[in-house]
Amino acid sequence: MALLGLNLTARGGAPILMYHSVGFNPIFFTVKPDDFKKQMDWLHINGYEAISLNALVNIISRREELP
Repeated sequence: MALLGLNLTARGGAPILMYHSVGFNPIFFTVKPDDFKKQMDWLHINGYEAISLNALVNIISRREELP
């Protein structure tokens, strides 16, 4: 699962967050659902907007500004 975080107050870049797994699997690189929600809430409160990788590709190919 890959998510993109875009800071609405900063132009000129798009930080990319990648989550290998969200769940209760005890393997390395797994984020528990409650922790994932807390992280997403923090990003939202701090002005980030999640978009898909496909949406970012479309924005770049059309030479549009990031949200």
